Amino acid sequence: MSRKSEIGGPGSTFHFTAWLKNARSKRPKSISRVSLAAKKVLIVDHNRNNLDILAHIAESVGMRVVKLSRGEEAVPTIESASVSGDSFDLCVISIQMPTTSGYDIGRQIRDLQSQVSHIPLLAISASIERDAKRCLETGFDGFLRKPVQRQKILDMMETLLKEDANDVAATKRDSIVTRHSMLEDAKHSVRILLVDDNPVNRNLAEIMLTKAGYQVELANNGREAVEMYTTEAGRFDLIFMDLQMPEMDGLQATKEIRRLESLNSKLGTGEPQPQSSIANRQSSIARVPIVAMTAHAMNRHRKQCLEAGMDDYLSKPIKREKVFEIANRWVFPKESVVNLSELARHLDLEEKEFLELAEIFLEATASDLAKLESALSAGATEEVLEAAHSIKGAAGSLGFEDTHKLAKRIEMNARQHVLEGTLGDASSIRQKLTMIDKALKENQAGSLGNGTA
Repeated sequence: MSRKSEIGGPGSTFHFTAWLKNARSKRPKSISRVSLAAKKVLIVDHNRNNLDILAHIAESVGMRVVKLSRGEEAVPTIESASVSGDSFDLCVISIQMPTTSGYDIGRQIRDLQSQVSHIPLLAISASIERDAKRCLETGFDGFLRKPVQRQKILDMMETLLKEDANDVAATKRDSIVTRHSMLEDAKHSVRILLVDDNPVNRNLAEIMLTKAGYQVELANNGREAVEMYTTEAGRFDLIFMDLQMPEMDGLQATKEIRRLESLNSKLGTGEPQPQSSIANRQSSIARVPIVAMTAHAMNRHRKQCLEAGMDDYLSKPIKREKVFEIANRWVFPKESVVNLSELARHLDLEEKEFLELAEIFLEATASDLAKLESALSAGATEEVLEAAHSIKGAAGSLGFEDTHKLAKRIEMNARQHVLEGTLGDASSIRQKLTMIDKALKENQAGSLGNGTA
């Protein structure tokens, strides 16, 4: 840096040279929400069960639904709605149909472009072929594979309607919206706080996460992390926290963040909210997942992490695949539908009989899960193995596949005396039990029992 100054002249001139890096990623995309309430949707599927399920999902968020089981009726229905002044906002079409394929319907609707306003088209396919490209060429805007999960299709509908409102879909597409592309776009709005006093570890993890599309902010120690959290509670979707740091260690920082969350909860809605999700960030302060990062794999460290309020555990040296696995687990938790009536039919049981068994399952599994978490805290591998085996068997018997898979993974790891990652799996099982319980209560209230298991 240099300066040139003339007294009585034009003044001072400053010169400096700065070496700057190229931006690591594109400008973050904002994932805004579009209300589906009162939007009019046309659903076309020859399978009555699929048609009813899709209609129920749409109606559950206040959409106005028109159902068609015959593909050839789609174009006349759209034309009639346009003439009446009550056009469709969205059209969901099954690709595999007996008389008129979904591709043909999509092509016919796009041929109406000069007569009716642009309608976003969402393709639903049961094919295992890579047919998203063909859907794009036909004129579809979005693509999902069956079986369709409730939250996935609602997210897709919102994405397509948001793009249509911004006139993105009004021009010819060069790409189609899929579940994968929505996930990649959503990553750009995910904020991760990375807390580590070691600059090498900190910068390495930052590079990994930034290249994956996440927004990353850095803190050198626990005190900085708490200050950043306090500045804007709820701004982070995930925190990676080193344990051993100067000024304030990771355990102390986690306890302080949990204390602040509890305080915010009491001042706000009165109850702590479920974990934050970029898909539905709300004004209320959510419980941010905190993942411990440490070179120590001793049982006492695991116990300390649990007691401090941490949710998961990442051993150093950190591996790229493990970082991504944990980030995706906590930022984008998977949702799969539990249809209690369908599970009862699969087991050849009356619905009442299945519900009674499900209630017994919840009570017994809650006890097993408490034993599992206690054993994890103590590093008691045999007790972990026993509890996981019990949960796996009960969940598998009733068809709760996600819970079964999680417990099976814990059991397999315990057999190999590997407890890393089981803390997160145990937390996921607790989430699944909460969803099953919710589905039971909805069923008792007379609504369709869709949750996850």
